Amino acid sequence: MPIAGRNKEMESFACRSKKLKLATALSLSVTLLLSGFGCAKDETPPVIHKYEMPDLAVEDEIILLNAYVSDDKEVKEVYIQFDDGSKKHLAKIEEETSTWEINLELAPGNHTFSLIARDNCNNESKIDEELTVYPYDGDSDEIGYRDEIKYGLDPDKPNPNIEYILVKHPENDGNLDENEKALIDLLPMMDEDFIKYVTDNKFTFEDGKISDSELNLLMNPDSQNYIQQLFNQYISDVNKVNPELGRELRKLSDLRNLKVNGIEKLEGLEDVVVLAGNPEYSTAFDSMLGEGIKGKRIVCTPLEATFIIACEKELVGQYDLKNYSLERFMRPVWTEGYFAYREDIWEDVDNGRVNSPNILSEYFRTHYNYRQTPALQTPAQTLKEGGDCKDYSKLGAYWLDKAGYEVYILGAISKHGERHSVMAFKDNEMFYVTANTKYNIGRIWGPYKTLEEAANEAILGFQVSRYWIYTLSNFTGKVPY
Repeated sequence: MPIAGRNKEMESFACRSKKLKLATALSLSVTLLLSGFGCAKDETPPVIHKYEMPDLAVEDEIILLNAYVSDDKEVKEVYIQFDDGSKKHLAKIEEETSTWEINLELAPGNHTFSLIARDNCNNESKIDEELTVYPYDGDSDEIGYRDEIKYGLDPDKPNPNIEYILVKHPENDGNLDENEKALIDLLPMMDEDFIKYVTDNKFTFEDGKISDSELNLLMNPDSQNYIQQLFNQYISDVNKVNPELGRELRKLSDLRNLKVNGIEKLEGLEDVVVLAGNPEYSTAFDSMLGEGIKGKRIVCTPLEATFIIACEKELVGQYDLKNYSLERFMRPVWTEGYFAYREDIWEDVDNGRVNSPNILSEYFRTHYNYRQTPALQTPAQTLKEGGDCKDYSKLGAYWLDKAGYEVYILGAISKHGERHSVMAFKDNEMFYVTANTKYNIGRIWGPYKTLEEAANEAILGFQVSRYWIYTLSNFTGKVPY
């Protein structure tokens, strides 16, 4: 293209460019003019009609703040500005009422801030506010701040905790030691007799600390709701270390009815739960839980005996679980009239307590009541009235059959024409015989590879001439000639 032509085209482009810039500038000026004119007429700031926030907050709590804001034009934003300049914006959650909301989580301490509402012209309203966030447990006594306030305790002074294990009643000698002083905050709100029970038995303080559920019950010992809550806490605690133990504790008849002697039962349960968390006692609990056939037994009887002792006494000294044996714990419970084993327990032949050979032996040793009977009795009759060898063989077989064992009754005639019956059971593919005469009552003989071997060797050194093997269902009590 000739030079002249190119120059002409460039002049035309420059002209168009100037017009475009002029139009853009004119448009921007009009926009700014209109905008300035609109804000010049809007000098009214937004109105914060009301706002809602808690008077105080506790560490780790979510703090909800609501604000109701309006403006004659439009609210642009609502936010909180702290002293350090940081901001947190509220979200608009309802258009019609212009409701703004935010969830805050603040560290412990005193917080000052401004609630600010601003419109599109940067007119703003501001309200200065402050909020104190308290530590959840500032005195490290494991009682939350809100519960300290609720029960009139001093949130800055440790209450009964891991350092304070109560050992005696505060009024015993007039001289309070450091452990006893820990209870002072609670004394004005507690009955004197109840205080003595709590301190004598270390109820709720067995582990050296107090939980919210324990504190609730201490303040309201007649509340069935708080009794149930504390029961649930103790079961939850034991489930963390031994879930099987937790399941078996729930089966105990006494713990299924907390409306009677609820406090005493919880005190015993607390003792068991605390010891269950100590590895030194794991062997004892394993032994209890291993008694009988799991899934078949109605209740873990030695665990029930241990719980009953804990309710009546403390699991120390004679009843230290480090020295646990089934006989040591079962015998006193069955013979000394503890509240869960009153005589009426034994009026029901299906009470489920005798559910293993070892427990059956202990029952024979503690409840054997020999009397000769002309005919075979029912298990229920023998339970109530006693009986002879055939009756106790039937009773023992009845119980172990219910507990899931394979059982037999062996009948024999001696060379001198004497008759005798014993009960046999199978365990781990071997056979055993339970003695039921007063000279060897409760003794277990075996193991034997076969029932025939058991019949020949285990019937108390009886000079067996002939023997018969019966099942539970076909035993009539009559040993034939």
